[in-house]
Amino acid sequence: MRKYTHPMYSYVTVVEIPWSEVDKLDLCICKQPKETLGNFYKRQERKPDVLINAGFFSMSTGDTCFNMIDDGTVYSSNHKYRWGFGIDKDHKKFMYGSLDSMNGKFADFLSGYPVLIDNGKSCAPWTFATEINYKATRSIAAYNDYNLYFFSIGKPGLAFNDMVKMMLNIKIKYAINMDGGGSARLLIGGEVANVPTEDRAVDSVMAVYLTEEAHNEYFNVTANYYTYTVKSGDSWWKIAANELGNGALYTKLKVYNNWGNKTLNPGDVIKIPNDKFQEKPKEDTILDCTVKYNQTKNLLSFLDPDGKEIHTISLK
Repeated sequence: MRKYTHPMYSYVTVVEIPWSEVDKLDLCICKQPKETLGNFYKRQERKPDVLINAGFFSMSTGDTCFNMIDDGTVYSSNHKYRWGFGIDKDHKKFMYGSLDSMNGKFADFLSGYPVLIDNGKSCAPWTFATEINYKATRSIAAYNDYNLYFFSIGKPGLAFNDMVKMMLNIKIKYAINMDGGGSARLLIGGEVANVPTEDRAVDSVMAVYLTEEAHNEYFNVTANYYTYTVKSGDSWWKIAANELGNGALYTKLKVYNNWGNKTLNPGDVIKIPNDKFQEKPKEDTILDCTVKYNQTKNLLSFLDPDGKEIHTISLK
C-alpha cells in the first residue's frame, strides 16, 4: 500500500492498495443514527488499516440515502440509483454493476452518486447528481485490475470532469462518487490522513484490512516471527523439535499457524514465533512419542505422533 499527494492537486490524497495486499474489504453501517470515523475505529476489535466515509445520508435523521446493503441487510433501497460497487462474499474485491444484475453475488453494496468511470470511460454527461457537480471536497472509491484506490479531495475541491481526468490518467477502470463536503474524511492506522473540513458523524464507512505482511511493511512493524519452508520428510513434531527445541510443542505450533486439519506438504511456509512459546525442553526427556524395538538390529526407535522417526538408540 502507498499513500501520496496527487502531483497535480496538492489537496488530493490518494491511497493505492494492490489487490494482493487486501485481506478484507468491508462496507459498514455505523452505530446508528451516525458516528464519527474515529469512534467507529475505536469500537472495532480488529482495527481497519484504511477507513473512509462512504454513503450519502440525511443530515437531520442519519437515514441512509440511495442503495446501501451491509452483509445482506438492506438499509436503504432506491429504484432509481441502482449502479455502484458491490463487495464479493469473501470480502476481497469490488464488483461493479447494477444492483439487479449482481443480486445474490455480493455481501455489501453501495450506489454511486454518481458513477464517474465505467470500464475505463467517463460517464459524462451526467443526467443526475448534477446538483453536486461543482468544486467540492469529496471521497471517491475506485479500482482497476491491479489496485484498489481511495481519493480524498480537500479544499478547494474538484468537479466531476476534473476528477475523472485525474483518475483516467492513472488507468482507473471503475469509480464512484461517495459522500463529500464535511463528511469527507480518511483515516490510516486510526490517524487522519487527509485535510478534512470537520470531524462529522456519518452513516457508513468503507474499511480495508491489509494482509499481515502488507500491514507490517506499511506501518514498519517488526514481525514477532520468522518463516520456515517445509522440507521433504518434515513433520510438525520434527519442525517443533528443530526450530523450537521441543517436539512436544508441535500442537501449539499448529494452532499458532491456524493450520487446522490441513496436510503439511513440502513447500508450505509456516511461521515460527521468535519467543519459542517461552518454553524450554527438559534435558534428556522425550515426550508424547511411541517407542519401537527392532530385534534384528537391536535398536530402539522413537516415533513422533505423526509416525516419523525422531531418534534411535543402539542397544548393541
